[in-house]
Amino acid sequence: MPSQDPEAESSREGHEALDKNNNYGSESEESEEGSEEEAEEDDIDKITLQEMVKEFLAALNTDKLRHSEEAQKQLIDKYEAYIRPQSKRVQKAVPITRRNVLFKLATEEQDALELPSLVRFLVQKHPKLLNETDSSGRAALHHAIETKSEWFIRAVLESEIPEEDWQNALGPNSLKDEQESVRSNCIHIAIAKGLKASLTVKLIEKASKHTLAAQDDSKFTPLHLAVEYAKCTNTRRNVVKALLQHGDPALDKRTGPPDRFSVYRYHESTRPLDKERNAPILPRDRVEGKNEKRKSGKDNKNGPADPERAEGEPAKQVMNEKTRKMHKEQQKEQQKEQQKEQQKEQQKEHEKEHEERQTLPGGLRRTPTLNINANEGRQLSEATLQSPNPTVHAKSINSRKTSSKSKIGKGSSERASKPKINIADDIARDLKLHYFRTMFDEKSGRNHASAEEFIFGDNSENKLICFEFPPIPRKEPDKIDFDQFKKSYKPFSFDPALLYVDFRKLELQVFETPRAAKRNQDAGAGKKDMAKFFEWLSVEKKVQNIIKVTVEDRQDVPHCDQAIVNSLKEFDIEILDWRKFDLCPLAIREGTGKSKNLRELHLWWSGSNTVLRAWSEPQGLAVLPNLKQIHIYEAKPSLESVQRTDENINTFRTRLNFARTERPIKVAMHPFEDSNSHSRGASTSHCQRTHRVQGGKKIDEHQWLTIMDTFAEAIRQLPKLGIFPENYFMQTSEKIPLPEELKGDVTVALIDDGVDFMHPAISEKLLPGKSFDSGFGSRDVHGAPEPYHGSTTGHGTFMAYMIQRVCPAVKIFVYKIDVLQKGSGPATFTAKSAADAVEDAVKRGFDIISMSWTVQPNDSDNANNSSDLERLRVALQKASNDHKNRKGKNKGKETLLFCSAPDIGQSNLSNTHYPFNCDGIPNMFRIGAAKADGTIYPWAGNQVGFILPGENVRMRPDDDDVPRTGSSVATALAAGLAAMIIHCVRLGAVYNIHKRNRAGLSEKSVRAIKTFKAMSSAFDTISKNSPTNNDRRLGVEAFFKTPGKDLSTSGTLSEEGKWIRVAGIARDLISDNTENEYG
Repeated sequence: MPSQDPEAESSREGHEALDKNNNYGSESEESEEGSEEEAEEDDIDKITLQEMVKEFLAALNTDKLRHSEEAQKQLIDKYEAYIRPQSKRVQKAVPITRRNVLFKLATEEQDALELPSLVRFLVQKHPKLLNETDSSGRAALHHAIETKSEWFIRAVLESEIPEEDWQNALGPNSLKDEQESVRSNCIHIAIAKGLKASLTVKLIEKASKHTLAAQDDSKFTPLHLAVEYAKCTNTRRNVVKALLQHGDPALDKRTGPPDRFSVYRYHESTRPLDKERNAPILPRDRVEGKNEKRKSGKDNKNGPADPERAEGEPAKQVMNEKTRKMHKEQQKEQQKEQQKEQQKEQQKEHEKEHEERQTLPGGLRRTPTLNINANEGRQLSEATLQSPNPTVHAKSINSRKTSSKSKIGKGSSERASKPKINIADDIARDLKLHYFRTMFDEKSGRNHASAEEFIFGDNSENKLICFEFPPIPRKEPDKIDFDQFKKSYKPFSFDPALLYVDFRKLELQVFETPRAAKRNQDAGAGKKDMAKFFEWLSVEKKVQNIIKVTVEDRQDVPHCDQAIVNSLKEFDIEILDWRKFDLCPLAIREGTGKSKNLRELHLWWSGSNTVLRAWSEPQGLAVLPNLKQIHIYEAKPSLESVQRTDENINTFRTRLNFARTERPIKVAMHPFEDSNSHSRGASTSHCQRTHRVQGGKKIDEHQWLTIMDTFAEAIRQLPKLGIFPENYFMQTSEKIPLPEELKGDVTVALIDDGVDFMHPAISEKLLPGKSFDSGFGSRDVHGAPEPYHGSTTGHGTFMAYMIQRVCPAVKIFVYKIDVLQKGSGPATFTAKSAADAVEDAVKRGFDIISMSWTVQPNDSDNANNSSDLERLRVALQKASNDHKNRKGKNKGKETLLFCSAPDIGQSNLSNTHYPFNCDGIPNMFRIGAAKADGTIYPWAGNQVGFILPGENVRMRPDDDDVPRTGSSVATALAAGLAAMIIHCVRLGAVYNIHKRNRAGLSEKSVRAIKTFKAMSSAFDTISKNSPTNNDRRLGVEAFFKTPGKDLSTSGTLSEEGKWIRVAGIARDLISDNTENEYG
């Protein structure tokens, strides 16, 4: 007979329509059940269903059922028709809030029955029950995870149900569902609520990749939530590893605007400031941000809600006064508990695992459970028959309260212990290294640029994630002065984890005493050069992890084994390609002692079977625990027959894997070939004619260059007056900071084919740069760019030299753009790389951008560059027009733009060579070349604004003796001249501030001279007394010749007289009217 439960009887009244918002595609269940079941369900009327469910629930409380799995099976068989998934028709006839019996068991309040066997039987027989949702759109498993009902979760995990049903129960199971999902799925909830790590990992292993990559309403994936600093504990690291292993696509997801954080950058953003690292950090207590009601200041333990924080937006880790007080209060309350938890964390985790194993078989036990909000956690007998309360069910998960008397959470979930910095560092490293590993698979779509964005965002600090040296491969080894190397690369900043390190052919210059020579002779004839470079990476640049190491060591005299060991021993390396013939297995083992993740070796083989047998000895390569792959390259044609060689290789494979049955090592053979040949792609754009003038014919140096060399040297040696403090570019004599406009050197962004940072004449003038080279395939890394610290053709190095030659006080930021060549023709650049570089340069706000190249439009189907050229035009237009906002609220900064003529001769066409004749950029200096006699270079054309020396121009004799010709040279000189003018005005302003001359030059003067109009006026002032009749020639003879002599060390002016003269030059270059108009 049906039980007469008065609460159940009363709950039959006032039914509401069923919420149809079922999770993740359960609408098709009816068709899957079959017509026979539907016909049977049609016979179930509303009253019968209610009565039979009441009987079933009443039976749950019998002692026999509690202690007998067989009785539970019989109960399910008896009432199957009433507890299995019902048809849509029946669901509509009997509206319910808690959909089925699983909700009863998952959400029970006081003295809940723990019936894991019943749950297993029910789920295995009707897995679709896991997909049925209540009116708030949540299924039983969601509620169990939310309330940390561990016995229920274990029981479901033990159920043998199809993989697809599991994946549907946990979250989205298709790309479409993933993209449309805006709510937290089971994995989000497990991580946000701190479910026991071992259970969370098992759920992750069951989930689909779409569930693990799905984003909640704040655009957070489960991995974003898992890496929050406040949750970085030992157990949480296991969760992160599982998410990386099974949910890699989450690494490509970004949070919502404005931050758009990758997983790694979100982790970094949640870290406290260094001074506050001893204070506990509050986790982001949210699961469905925008759907939850924000607590008022009165109810919030942590104080009133931040009015500047948008709903659903994670709290920023800003250590203001309010958060510091909050952290101190929490620290006092939690300090004792945290210390105990940290000491016993691992021991308790083992105990919990043991307890878990004891309960897995599924005994019947009664334990207290979490007390859910009364209206949300009704028993099924009540919730099945009572109308839902729409107000209650509109609440999100976070609105539920946990009973203060609850005991289930004790010792069973991830502890809210204080995060450990070392574990947080390990998690951050795990994220980076995993991302780097995937880049060796081109199908991942990840490349060097995406890796930089993943770790650094816009990488404003210009950190490197890879290193090649020498940056440009040479047929003959470069001879390197190691002291000069360290000096040149001192400004470089490296991430502790690198994608690859590649040392090409090189040879250190040896400067040694006879005693040192004898000592080196005793140490063996083998080279030791690499040990210095790797020590530099480890000690000075703090590099710890390297995914792939490549060293070219096939010269006549290779490195000795000890040098190889010393080079590698301080790093954790995963792929090693040291290109020494017949590399000793003992040297590999000793050198990779810290490389616990060494998984791939590239070995260069002379053909000797003796070497194969040494490599495959039991104490050889087989002892490397994580080694998975060996590549063997035949260095030369084998002396043995093909059959004999194959037999030797097969024997090698057998011996190598004799004791590695669980993790056999794969061996790939590569036949002899020239592995040094790499070809570049075809050209897609064109640049101006700029060429070297070959031959040893001596030519007269330009008077222009001679005058500017004298003046630049005089400015460089300008004496420091007694009125100045030690660093007069940073502070006044009273140690009051100077205006920002007067600090630092003039900055020039040089966009070209890279610059040789080892060039001694310019190395100190170079800033770490950025490469927009499209990459090449020589390192098995998709999109690995050629480094900016090497010049592909030498063109960029020459441009940098000329800029700093005219203005020694300059700092040059180097951009390398995609350089392609057609045979022996001129170098060409791609529009995309040019646009990328210009956009980045404009964003960084340099004083000057120098572009000694042009790009032609290409409208062919397979190489259309119109969109990239438009990006280039828009970026340059923004840079040249920003001065219009200087007095507005959004204060901008104009950048002086210098571009080269294409050197194609006379032309009146527009938009044929970008940026030179690009429409819409009037405020840009278009520069052409002049011959030594001051007349225009014939190929420069008729559209240039100014001409400067550009024919047969050479570096100083001690630096290079090969002259170059073209408008690109003139452009570099013009950029250098503009930098010198800015520097002179800056010197005049500094002098006036130290002399307290209020009527003189100031920071306003420096701001003004950095505008196109003011610089144009200065150029006109300089060239108005030019000795030629060409009004476009930017002559310096009349303006700089005499001051250069007066300011030189042989001049007659006193020290202060020289400063007065410089201030006078600056005043001549910028008038009061110009200053007031543009400053």
